Amino acid sequence: MPQSSLQAAYHPDRVLYPMKRTNPKDAPDPGWVRITWDEAYSTMAENYQELIDKYGGETIMMMSGTSRCWCMGAYGVFPLLFQSPNRVTPYQVCKGPRHFATLMQSSYAFSWQATVDKPRVMVRWGGSTEMSNYDDSCRMTVDSAKEADAFITVDPRLSNLGRESTIWQHLYPQTDGALALSWIHVVIENKLYDELFVKRWTDAPFLVCEEMGPTPGPMGAKMQAGFFQTMTRLVCESDLKEDGSPFRLMCWDAIQNSRALDTLVGITGNWDTPAGNRGGTTSFLRTIDVNFGGNVNMGGMGLNVQCVERPGEVEYDPVFNIKLHEAMGRPFSDDPKNPYPTEEEYCDWFVRASGMTWKQMVEKFQKDGWWDCKAMTLKSLEGDPEGWLDAGGTWGLYRRYQLGMLRPDKKPGLTTPTGKLEIWSTVMETFYTDETDPLYNADEKYHDDPDYAGVEGHARDILPDWRPAPLGRAAAPEMEAEYPFICNTGRRIPVYFHSEHRQLPWCREQWPVPRIEMHPADAEKVGVKQGDWVWIENENGKIRQVVDLYEGIEPGVVNCEHQWWYPELNQMGHGFELSGVNCLVYRDVRDRHSASSYLRAYPVKVYKATPENSPFNNPVPCGEDGKEIITAGNDPRLKEWAVLNYGEGE
Repeated sequence: MPQSSLQAAYHPDRVLYPMKRTNPKDAPDPGWVRITWDEAYSTMAENYQELIDKYGGETIMMMSGTSRCWCMGAYGVFPLLFQSPNRVTPYQVCKGPRHFATLMQSSYAFSWQATVDKPRVMVRWGGSTEMSNYDDSCRMTVDSAKEADAFITVDPRLSNLGRESTIWQHLYPQTDGALALSWIHVVIENKLYDELFVKRWTDAPFLVCEEMGPTPGPMGAKMQAGFFQTMTRLVCESDLKEDGSPFRLMCWDAIQNSRALDTLVGITGNWDTPAGNRGGTTSFLRTIDVNFGGNVNMGGMGLNVQCVERPGEVEYDPVFNIKLHEAMGRPFSDDPKNPYPTEEEYCDWFVRASGMTWKQMVEKFQKDGWWDCKAMTLKSLEGDPEGWLDAGGTWGLYRRYQLGMLRPDKKPGLTTPTGKLEIWSTVMETFYTDETDPLYNADEKYHDDPDYAGVEGHARDILPDWRPAPLGRAAAPEMEAEYPFICNTGRRIPVYFHSEHRQLPWCREQWPVPRIEMHPADAEKVGVKQGDWVWIENENGKIRQVVDLYEGIEPGVVNCEHQWWYPELNQMGHGFELSGVNCLVYRDVRDRHSASSYLRAYPVKVYKATPENSPFNNPVPCGEDGKEIITAGNDPRLKEWAVLNYGEGE
């Protein structure tokens, strides 16, 4: 719904000018007053510096949302500005696990699917890319599924596109790793693997040699690609400080699931191949610069050109970063002659490899349209200086591990210490020994477990592995009596992106309230029907969502929507605790390798919300003043949000 972006840009509640609090934080009225940008920058710089001088930069924690183009100061420049490692990003519940897994096992972020090439057999595992946030994934997914000889969907939930599958594997939540390893077993037993790739580009041949034990040495391995130092550092129990983090590291593995899938892709000959899984392919812009260039995965590159006027005194995010550096007296750029570039100079620097200024590129783009990335790569191969290959463009090139395009030393191979796809991970081997294994040392019950103790147990982390989720039915059957449902979360909602857009009237009209999907048989058991508000509860709390009957999930499993809040409630937190499913997440259970949150397959109970068991005698969530949230598209508050505000009373 592109029109909704106008409502986001010019929303009447958007802050258009720097504002300063004049009353204490516990006062009912914060006393916001408008100030100039100069005063805002100087005030921030003074207060930040005071904290740094008194406590050190580590006292400052930065938080940033997901990668919506420019709002990523917390990812990059602020840790350097404040000299603080304490930043919070959504990486560990987004691309992080599969990026970390491929980083330690093959090459960083080689988990994307080739978008233009059409696979004969398309496997979509645990996602709804037909309505994802990536610009080209939706059309590509539908086209690829339609044109494939076979389309396989692996998902606990039957999605709209999943209905068109040749095979729908409706696995039980949190058994992905077991299924992936089973597929690997079938591939090996039936000799369906790509023998040349397995022999030349994986460490599999080293795993079947007689009388060959684990590779010795504290930092990597000696194999054909030579000796390379492992730089990755994994979390250990010894990292936890007294009175510090309460997280206990459990054996539920987003990392191990991703490693199993990466292994499956590799041994079947689909690693960085046409129609296979790919690492990022770029134009002359590096991956880190992609905020300037439009999505290049479909073979074309555009530019993210400002197309609406900024309301009020809203600053461009990179300009904010530059001016805060200037206010704190710290150079932003590494050019001593120009430590604080202007907005135009900043944009020129990012596109310098094109040989044009930002203004020139914008004019060319608006005149000629998108660049054909493959054509620009071919120009380079033909010796045309206008090509992008020398500037980093890689679109249209495959099997880049054979071309020396993945490694910093330009040698053939993957970016692991051995230069191979490491089914036996030397990174895991380096940091998880019997002496350092956090789980083994933390719980003595594992010392007598023949599947875990000694080298055999240690090897379960070195190789892709699966163990039952710690709160699933197999691992925690005692919880079923009180909490009979397994809760899944995180599915895509077509009109929202995670926590965004609940304040946009056109979106909220389409999807006014959060929904919990239940199988009709389960709804009948607990006495609820379509449209009822219900309580979803476990040991961590309880929330309310609306029943949506759906036969596309297994009985005993419910599917809750995530990241709900109510901007119409004028109170701290805007009522996220009323329906936000993350309130039910077990905070002390994390992936032991990457600390990813346990967002799937946790136990809950569901029962009808009634006047007797609801605050204000109202099953519908209400604010602290008893006023109901917006529940329908005809709520007059949506019309108030539809009045666009351009600043200065416009």
